[in-house]
Amino acid sequence: MFNLFKNKEKVENPIEISVSGINPQTENEFLFYNFVQSEYAPHLEKWYQQAKSNGIVFKPQFEQAIKQKVNTGKFENPHKFPSYFKNRFDFIGLQFLSGTDDILSAFELGAHFIIDEKIVHKEKFLFRPNNQILNQPEFKETLEMFEIDEEFVKDFCFEDVWDALDLKLSFNHNLVVCWNKEIEILEEILKANRITDYNINHIQIREIAKDNNLPDLFDNLLKHFNSDLNIDSDLSLIAPTLALEFKDIGIDLSKYARNLNPNERDNYSELKPKAEKKQKSKATTLDIQNENLS
Repeated sequence: MFNLFKNKEKVENPIEISVSGINPQTENEFLFYNFVQSEYAPHLEKWYQQAKSNGIVFKPQFEQAIKQKVNTGKFENPHKFPSYFKNRFDFIGLQFLSGTDDILSAFELGAHFIIDEKIVHKEKFLFRPNNQILNQPEFKETLEMFEIDEEFVKDFCFEDVWDALDLKLSFNHNLVVCWNKEIEILEEILKANRITDYNINHIQIREIAKDNNLPDLFDNLLKHFNSDLNIDSDLSLIAPTLALEFKDIGIDLSKYARNLNPNERDNYSELKPKAEKKQKSKATTLDIQNENLS
């Protein structure tokens, strides 16, 4: 069985508090500094003190970053994404969260970035759909169910996410992996926002599973590979995990790679505006387990 977390570093006396911290001996400086930057200073201080009391050793530069955040309440990651990783990822897992059945009702994009069978970064981007969708009662109910503030969704349009947050840089130069229809959603969102600077290589896991006589429901496929992931895990993590499983059993992924660009309009000629309605369930986001102290 392939295990995405098989290279997890073991740390004695793991910390059992509310903050899930990053291994202070990690080689991934971007990840640790990002944790320090985003964590609430009092919580970070509590995590740091308990780690020290448990005998966990911190790299000097990480310790200095923590002290700066605790003392001043501010810390900025000195490394930038995706340049820290030279914008080279083995896979980028993709997932959308949608508010209604409308294909353009997506309001959150989730991504996991994989290098050498490790999760080196994960991210979620909120963005607003058009006003007609935004004002629908069903859309508002979905936001309430996921406990997402509508004002946060309104802050950025997808063009902001695509350009200012460098999504296009990573997506245009790496292999994007999705479960099934996520690329179609992405294409429709790009078109709706009149974005044309995309050139995305991608694979669809369900298509590969069907072609190789494997289960084509992702929960059954995960069970087939005895994966630790399950139906509640993020699809942006499930997809690259299964891609690695496929490679492990000798499937040539390049055979299934396709390209999405504004000049290729026949790939999704049968695209339907509404997906099959399914009962919503609250998603569970996995931690970056191979670097966590939990």
